[in-house]
Amino acid sequence: MKRALCTAILLGAFATAKPAETNTASPPAASSRESRWKEDLDYFARELPAKQKDFFKLMPKKEFEKQVSDLQRELPRLSDGEIVLRLKRLAASLGVAHTRVGWPPRPLAFRTYPFALFWYSDGLGVFAAAPDYREAIGSRVVEVGSLIPQQVEVAVAPYISRENDAWLHNQSPGFMNISEVLQCLKIAEPDGRVRFSLIQPDGKPLRLEIAPTSAGTPTPLILPWDALPLSVPLCHQRPNVPYWYQFLPEAQTLYIHYRACTSAPSFTFGQFV
Repeated sequence: MKRALCTAILLGAFATAKPAETNTASPPAASSRESRWKEDLDYFARELPAKQKDFFKLMPKKEFEKQVSDLQRELPRLSDGEIVLRLKRLAASLGVAHTRVGWPPRPLAFRTYPFALFWYSDGLGVFAAAPDYREAIGSRVVEVGSLIPQQVEVAVAPYISRENDAWLHNQSPGFMNISEVLQCLKIAEPDGRVRFSLIQPDGKPLRLEIAPTSAGTPTPLILPWDALPLSVPLCHQRPNVPYWYQFLPEAQTLYIHYRACTSAPSFTFGQFV
């Protein structure tokens, strides 16, 4: 915990990889893109060891320098998404949950599938879905592409900054839902399409060939209690309130929900306590 609290959160060294202006007559030269990425990698290579506590105890200096050098050399043949994923993998290899490369914003934003996945006690399930895939809500995931969910979790594990398997299990569904990740792992097709094999709540099989959504475009999802005969659990009530409580008389329990580390002006955290 002490080490984790002292680490820096790397918010994306690729931020300076700027897009070409949309009104230019011709695309920028490849060398221009590479020079921007090299500038970003120089920043990454300088700032990550400087900000991470005991960095070279976590990764030998020569190994870190080699990985950055290899990435710089391979820039011309890598897509922007592949470069970002290489940086995520490098940061994750330190084994510190709070030291990571975040998902890029536009114009490098990754594409997602119109699902929200979650690990349940009996496997990976579809927690929510876009309206066009409403029938998938509540289904258990049998395969993603040709792999079972446990195999996909192993495949995405190297990209997830973590210190234990519990956090891997928490974060892996989000990685399984990103097109560029599955493309990099050869699970999705080159265009991003992937097959989800599901078992619906009534036991019927459901196979879906799904294309990713547009990059950086939020997809409204139907939640399970809006699609199935379920009540909204306490942990999903009042989603925009940072902290609240409710006494449950039948259980003689005070339920306290602490969603965000902040202080609301209308009801300060001191008042809440």
